[in-house]
Amino acid sequence: MPDSTSSPIFVRAFTRKSLRRSAGLPVLARSDSALGSLLNRLRSDPAQSWTIERMARAAAMSERTLARRFHEETGESPLAWLTAQRLAVARDLLETTNLSMAHIADNAGMGTATNLRLHFTSSLGIPPNLYRKQFRRAEA
Repeated sequence: MPDSTSSPIFVRAFTRKSLRRSAGLPVLARSDSALGSLLNRLRSDPAQSWTIERMARAAAMSERTLARRFHEETGESPLAWLTAQRLAVARDLLETTNLSMAHIADNAGMGTATNLRLHFTSSLGIPPNLYRKQFRRAEA
C-alpha cells in the first residue's frame, strides 16, 4: 500500500501550512504602527535590497529595537520573516508563470537562482524546479 504522506495532496497541504507558519502569519502589528508600516513596505516590495539597517531606518527605530519588536510581533527575526515572504513570492511565480529560475529569484528578491534553490529546498524540502512540476496551476 502506498504511503499517503508522499501524495501530491498531502505534500501541498503540508507545504502551505509550513509556509504560513514560517511566514509568521498572522502578523499582529497594527498597520498604523511604525512596525506595521514597515511590514507593509516589505510585503509590497520584497525584492528590494533590505538590510536590518535600512529596515530600522524605515521604521524610525534602532536596529536592536527593530529586532526585538519584530520578534515580539512575528515570532521571527526580520531577515527570517523577509526570506519567508520572498519564498512565498517565488512559490506563486513558480505556480503561475513560465519565468526562468533566474527571473523568479530576481523578482522575489532572492538574488540568484542558486540562492533561490538553496533557500527553497532548505525551507520546503523540495527544489523549485520539482515544486513547479508538481504544483503548477492550469492557467500557467
